[in-house]
Amino acid sequence: MPEISAFCPVCGHPVHEVSDPFPAKDLNDRLLAAIAYVALVPAVVFLLVPAIRIRSFVRFHAWQAVLFVVAGSLFALALRLLFLIFSVVLGGYLIAWLLLGVGAIAITILWVALVVKAALGDRHELPWIGLWAARLAQ
Repeated sequence: MPEISAFCPVCGHPVHEVSDPFPAKDLNDRLLAAIAYVALVPAVVFLLVPAIRIRSFVRFHAWQAVLFVVAGSLFALALRLLFLIFSVVLGGYLIAWLLLGVGAIAITILWVALVVKAALGDRHELPWIGLWAARLAQ
């Protein structure tokens, strides 16, 4: 492989090891990071308690959980507005209910994936939210 290669052309894994700035040290970190996604309250508590706040892996996932709740609330508000537009103005009740159901299922699947990734010790960044969480966690 050439020296300038960043990824393997066959499998796609990075050639050079990339260090994770937020490593999961032990099972407690992974468990606390997964609990941070359960609701808004545990994530805020983890950010306020100094003994937990010093753990970088938990701090990253707590910030991402808080930002995910905010983004999910804004998404739900947008879905309700679209539901109102489709059902009342356009008269498309089926499309309105379908849109609402697909949006709710998408949020739920993303939430479950974040909980599982945190429990496994992976630092999975969401596209925009993860960047902000990484900045706030440093």
